[in-house]
Amino acid sequence: MSTEQQVADEELLKAWRGGDQRAGSALFARHHPSVARFFASKLGYEESDDLVQETFLGLREGLDRFRGEASVRTLLFAIARNQLNYYFRKLTRDRKRFDYDPTQTSIAAIATTPT
Repeated sequence: MSTEQQVADEELLKAWRGGDQRAGSALFARHHPSVARFFASKLGYEESDDLVQETFLGLREGLDRFRGEASVRTLLFAIARNQLNYYFRKLTRDRKRFDYDPTQTSIAAIATTPT
């Protein structure tokens, strides 16, 4: 990313923070393809749409906390990585919940012991 584009991103972010929705749309248009490719390379295009949207929503929700210590692109991909990690944790948790097979559990294991 060129220094000019980074400055333009920072200016767009500042304008978006000030309420200019067109600035937010411009950031989205500029960075959407690369964020979509990031997720598609990990999950495929069918699975990635929601995560792309969640990433940009995370950017929007975090506007006030952005201090400008990194580029907007760096921030966006940090959010994307966090979204991907959350997705895999949730997938693992859901898989464990639904992998229960009652035929593999013995009666003795689930029976209460008399007291």
